[in-house]
Amino acid sequence: MTAEINEAVVDGDEVALIEAFQRVLELAFITLVEKGALRRLQLVDQYPPEAVAEYARMRRSIKTAEATPAVPVAVPVPVAPVVHETPVETCVREFRELPSAAWKTKWLNNQNNRPVADQAVAEGRI
Repeated sequence: MTAEINEAVVDGDEVALIEAFQRVLELAFITLVEKGALRRLQLVDQYPPEAVAEYARMRRSIKTAEATPAVPVAVPVPVAPVVHETPVETCVREFRELPSAAWKTKWLNNQNNRPVADQAVAEGRI
């Protein structure tokens, strides 16, 4: 039933959304009645004929919904843009993000990364 609600929301179909909510509420009500959870709240010994007819309609509606397999809604996955950083940009970003000892170990003490850190300082970015 959640798939029906999601599909109605994605489509912007207000009528389908209301119908899906109604089916969910009917399912909840039928489940509570069948488990006896509402017995304490029942004020009459016998249901009136209108209530019996409505209960039968809800049960048929739920059985029909259970027999019909739900079609999964394909939700497009947003694609994150790929960000390409230059080594200098990575050095500057990590200067702000890493603890100073970790940054110093990675960028100043490492002979391969030291020229990149020197270039970042020369450009005034650090």
